[in-house]
Amino acid sequence: MVEAKKEKPADKMDYYELLGVGKNFTDQELKKAYRKEAMKWHPDKNPDNKEEAQKRFAEIGAAYDCLGNPEKKRAYDMGGRESVQEHEQNQAAGEGMGMGGMGGMDPFDLFAQMFGGAGEGGDFGGFEFRGPNGEKIDPSIFGEMGGMGGMGGGPGGPGGPGGPGGPGGGSGALYSPSSPVSSISITDPILNDPSAITIVHYYTMAAQDKSWAKKFKSLASSLGHLANFVAVNCSEEKASCKRQKIPKKTPHLRMHVGAEVITFEGKPSKPKPVKEWITENLPEVTVITEEIMLDTWLGENCGPTSRSGKESCAVFFKSDGDVPLMWRALSLRHRKKFALAAFIAPVAQEMILDLNQFDFLGSDELPKIIVYCQGNRKRSFLDWYEGSFKGKPAKVMKEVHKYLQKVSIKKVCANKIVINSDSNFDLLKTAQLKRWLLEHKVSVRGLLEKEDYVNKVKETLGNMSEEEEEEEEEDSDEEQDIMDPGGADDADFDL
Repeated sequence: MVEAKKEKPADKMDYYELLGVGKNFTDQELKKAYRKEAMKWHPDKNPDNKEEAQKRFAEIGAAYDCLGNPEKKRAYDMGGRESVQEHEQNQAAGEGMGMGGMGGMDPFDLFAQMFGGAGEGGDFGGFEFRGPNGEKIDPSIFGEMGGMGGMGGGPGGPGGPGGPGGPGGGSGALYSPSSPVSSISITDPILNDPSAITIVHYYTMAAQDKSWAKKFKSLASSLGHLANFVAVNCSEEKASCKRQKIPKKTPHLRMHVGAEVITFEGKPSKPKPVKEWITENLPEVTVITEEIMLDTWLGENCGPTSRSGKESCAVFFKSDGDVPLMWRALSLRHRKKFALAAFIAPVAQEMILDLNQFDFLGSDELPKIIVYCQGNRKRSFLDWYEGSFKGKPAKVMKEVHKYLQKVSIKKVCANKIVINSDSNFDLLKTAQLKRWLLEHKVSVRGLLEKEDYVNKVKETLGNMSEEEEEEEEEDSDEEQDIMDPGGADDADFDL
């Protein structure tokens, strides 16, 4: 029996920590780690601590399911559990990332598959473990078994039937499960994901493919935060590759940017031209260079009264240079909830100083990310990214992605609607009018149609003095002091 570490609940632990593996584990190391931890925390081995053991046992199964699947692992490394959940929800809604996996599989069923028949219930000593040839195995020697390599993983493992690219996991694959390049099938849904950027290496195991694979892995290591890097073995999917008009002579590269497919001209041989091709074809974002242009853009793109209907606008402020690559990549990832732009001009520093005259943002340094919820800067509710822009680009992008995700999940903008005499009531929803009235302690009893709510709001506004209305607008912008986000010079963020 083991005792739970009460200071850190299982559902708060890092998946790598749960299984005791590093980020560059092999397939065999992951399976061995799962078996060791699952055996240790099985509820039947912990009768005096069964409730906590059940939670830990389930988390161990979830950790194996996630880290054993290249696309889920990529999502987890990018944004933690929330990012994995987001991807799974997209998949369930028909916009899947191609992650496959357990799909809600009972952790005891996974345990049974991994140990050759062991299940839940009864005395733990009654379980029967079997090796690759069906031989019985004494669980007491588990720690000395070297991973029991031939037993095979559960569904959704790298190259397995439930994971991305079953055909890619065979002995003829160029890329191992721990590689930064994921082996997938040509039918994998990730290639049709409207929110994903994916670079594909189509190969046939030719000598040129083997040579290019090393360079492609290097590119994946340096640019993997911007896009998914995957590979399709056309030797095993000849008919499908032919239908997709993949040339017989490989390597062949394609870049999927949402619904758009871009082909690399010629045969790749050196990383530099391919890197330039990838960065050139990342999504573009609007570049704003004047204050008046920012006001116009916000009015067209920001909040419930805008034409786009987006909840929020996120603007990256810097004084000079190009739009950061990560900002371009994130514009597609967050396209449903945000309109993203970049304000690049020397006046950016002046604007931030003016905005921060009461230490509103904690720091005057650029770059800065500010979220607007309304189409007018003077009336917009502001939120801002508090993190640092120093460090490795992959880490910075991960933190910015998590921030935007958090703003979206908490519905910061949806909960900060400002209504005043200048509002366009035709574009406001009944629910927004109702929430505003309730926030101002105005009864909505008897209000049925939208027109009733509009009239009530106008009546309430009419009863408010100009001073009260101004306070109402100011209240939406007030925030407590925040931690210094540790800004950096623009040069530190040129990715």
